[in-house]
Amino acid sequence: MQATRGCPYRCQFCQLTGFRDNIYRKRDVKDVINEISSLPTKIFWFHDASLTIDTRYSKSLFKEMIRRKIKKRWIAFGNLAVLSRDEEFLRLASKAGCIAWMVGLETVLKKQLMRK
Repeated sequence: MQATRGCPYRCQFCQLTGFRDNIYRKRDVKDVINEISSLPTKIFWFHDASLTIDTRYSKSLFKEMIRRKIKKRWIAFGNLAVLSRDEEFLRLASKAGCIAWMVGLETVLKKQLMRK
């Protein structure tokens, strides 16, 4: 499942940088919800580069999943800075079915992580 594509950052370690995929695109939330609803599985994976790039978009996605009572569990990639600071984001993600966040700790130097 993908709700978004690309990433505006150019982290040295990331495979998207090699593809020059730094254009961030978002699908319509209702289209994403309809696709999630049609999945035959109870658990799925968001294959987005990171669901934490645009927290407003992701929160609206989570709220719609909650409102529509989507009963599926999911896993996604996220940025530790957002996940460690935004309690509302985590609360909504959990209510929407999140069971795990995948994060990378390739470096602790900010200038090596995000280059715009």
